[in-house]
Amino acid sequence: MYLKVRFVVSKWGRYRPSIWVGLALSTACALLNEDSLHGKEISLSFIHGFGLGPAIQTNMLDILSAVETKDIAVTTANAALFRTVGSIFGVAIVGTVFSNAIKKNLARLIVLDPDIANVIAGSKLWPRVGGPNLVALHI
Repeated sequence: MYLKVRFVVSKWGRYRPSIWVGLALSTACALLNEDSLHGKEISLSFIHGFGLGPAIQTNMLDILSAVETKDIAVTTANAALFRTVGSIFGVAIVGTVFSNAIKKNLARLIVLDPDIANVIAGSKLWPRVGGPNLVALHI
């Protein structure tokens, strides 16, 4: 897919439309929910990948076209650094929100199905999430 985008960018000399189309395609996973079928998950993941790949690579082309030749190495390193730092913060924030949601809703899940306590007790979640919450529930 990216090779096609490179061909189009080199032929027309415009790279911004490919960034916008790629980012629009990468939002396809927003159509997923907890009731989505496995086939829908796989197909939307492929669409997400086909959109994100060209968007990220063409974004680097956009960055490199804005600097002089002597600054290309520094610009590439800075782009990689900021992409990595952004990924780290994104994973940390989403992980914190997810962990807090588990802690908040764990008691309700255990009341609905007591077998969940047995599953958690036998997993790696017990020391981090299950132990203190289950002890507080007297399970």
